[in-house]
Amino acid sequence: IGCSQNKNFSGSLLEVCNKNPCIERRNISCSRTHKCGHPCGGVHNEKVCLPCLDEKCCKEGQNGGDFCNICWVEGLNQAPSIKLKCGHIFHYECVKQKIDKRWASARITFSFMDCPLCGARIEHESLVNELKPLTKLYEDIKSKAMQRLQFLKLENDKEIKDKSSKYFNKPDLYAMDRFCYYPCGKCGKPYFGGERQCDAAQRVRDYDPKELICAACTPGNTDNCTKHGKDYIQYKCKFCCKVACWFCWGL
Repeated sequence: IGCSQNKNFSGSLLEVCNKNPCIERRNISCSRTHKCGHPCGGVHNEKVCLPCLDEKCCKEGQNGGDFCNICWVEGLNQAPSIKLKCGHIFHYECVKQKIDKRWASARITFSFMDCPLCGARIEHESLVNELKPLTKLYEDIKSKAMQRLQFLKLENDKEIKDKSSKYFNKPDLYAMDRFCYYPCGKCGKPYFGGERQCDAAQRVRDYDPKELICAACTPGNTDNCTKHGKDYIQYKCKFCCKVACWFCWGL
């Protein structure tokens, strides 16, 4: 069943109080009714309605009485919900907030784009605008990580060739996990900031985004490689002369 774009509310959607949270939920709710007589619990403008979540109609899988596995506060039938491509159902606003919050620390990671139940990449027609720039960012970082993997001649690392490893025949996953990328506080582009073994990347959660600066935006940096640009330029720590792996006042 296709979802109607008609915003003339009817049925249960008329029985909504005047509190803003309830009005906001109603405004994004699907106004269709299933053939069984139960209202659709999805969002408006969907090409295919959310399956009926009433316990009498839902014989297997998630039903309306199950908690949303993101917020764990309300049942699926208490707010507009969506069924992801992987088949799991969550509150629409919970999924959207999860995506909007993005990564939790300074390092750019993409686990927030995965289904909390199965780990598959989140996909739904109502989230196209939110996911499109993030997918582009993911592809950009994956490309940079693979280039660095080849630059360091790690394409045949034992973890990639070991059949018992989670990285077996997955060099892109290995590169994304091994190399750390951060958003530049000036230009906004992702830049290489060291390997994961540098635990500073894991510790920093409260940080000033302005302190994350890529090589291209580093004050006084006029160096530029004709082949790689500024991506592979490295600097030494002014105290120990080792290659700096973290941008701070000591660089």
